[in-house]
Amino acid sequence: MKTFIDLKNTPVFDAHCFAYDDGSLTEDMLTSQYAMIGPSPSYMSEKERETRVAELALTTGALNKRINDLAKYLGCEPNLTALVTEREKRRNDNFPEYVKGLIDDISLKGMGVDTALFSLEDADNFGKTFPGFIKKTFRLTTLVKDLLNNSTSFENLISDYDDAMTDAVKNHGCIAFKSIIAYRTGLDIKTVSESEAEASFNNRKNEPTWYGYKAKALRDFLIRRSLVNCIKLDATFMIHTGLGDSDIVAMECRPLMLWDLLTQDELMECNVMLIHGGFPFTEEATYMSNVLPNVYFDLSAGTGPAFLEKAVSPERFTDVLRSVPNSKVIYSSDGGEGGPETLWHDCVTAKSAAGYALGSLVDEGIYSETKAKAIGEDIFYNNSKRLFKF
Repeated sequence: MKTFIDLKNTPVFDAHCFAYDDGSLTEDMLTSQYAMIGPSPSYMSEKERETRVAELALTTGALNKRINDLAKYLGCEPNLTALVTEREKRRNDNFPEYVKGLIDDISLKGMGVDTALFSLEDADNFGKTFPGFIKKTFRLTTLVKDLLNNSTSFENLISDYDDAMTDAVKNHGCIAFKSIIAYRTGLDIKTVSESEAEASFNNRKNEPTWYGYKAKALRDFLIRRSLVNCIKLDATFMIHTGLGDSDIVAMECRPLMLWDLLTQDELMECNVMLIHGGFPFTEEATYMSNVLPNVYFDLSAGTGPAFLEKAVSPERFTDVLRSVPNSKVIYSSDGGEGGPETLWHDCVTAKSAAGYALGSLVDEGIYSETKAKAIGEDIFYNNSKRLFKF
């Protein structure tokens, strides 16, 4: 009989997630989270695209699992219409009470909130409504876009960049900084001199893109500077690794592309979290988390909910726990933007996957059940507590 380590009541700190709001949820909104066509093809109208997305989503195991899991929690029929109807009833009756029920069910104590496109003050206001505590992660990529648009000189940009990082920690209590450069110019980050970075800034308007100015050399320069600043500020540097939404630089998102950067002696002191554990390039991230002393492995799925069952699976978790020092494995959901249910469902799925993965290691004689339970508690809470010092 296979051993299962029950982590149902294990406390949770969700190390990388987003603020949710009290907005409504429709069937179209839910299905759209589970299918990605990618760039909108010109042969499809918007209505045709929405219809196709819904058709595809309803045939994914991930959406069907979410419908079944959430319907069981809500006590309604396991179909999309009944689920959305019951969810909206509870939202309208008492949204804070509904959220608290979800949060308590997974023992979620705290959230590491990525500011994304919002301000630190917005994150603080969200924290006042969350039935637990929050810690803030400052999105560097948003800062870079603003500075590229508004800075009048390279010197001013660098000064404002450093000041913003310092202010985020010293005056706003941020615990981490996050880069999504994998969505901009990719993870093939070069060593760039100050003069090369300045030239990149001066020529930035020659390379407009959908996300702003490309300025790859300058962006690479700022990544290295971010690591240096994180060491000075005693903050963690989070970076998206692996595939993601369809606008990812898919050919340059592998974790090992960061090797030359993260093995520079003057940068190795920085605590670095590989967001999404490089999925689907998991082995690269497990290797780096094993051999580099301050590189941490994040368990979340970054490729959209449709891939949740593969990325957050007993099989993947078992492989990770065989390879990575368990003290460096960090739980997060990457959820919240699709509503509080995403935080809940990702955690339910992850606790189940971890329970089976740890049970498998018990059956192999690697750990006792007591030790396996303690490892689960570390993954979901204690490792974050030590890393982020809360």
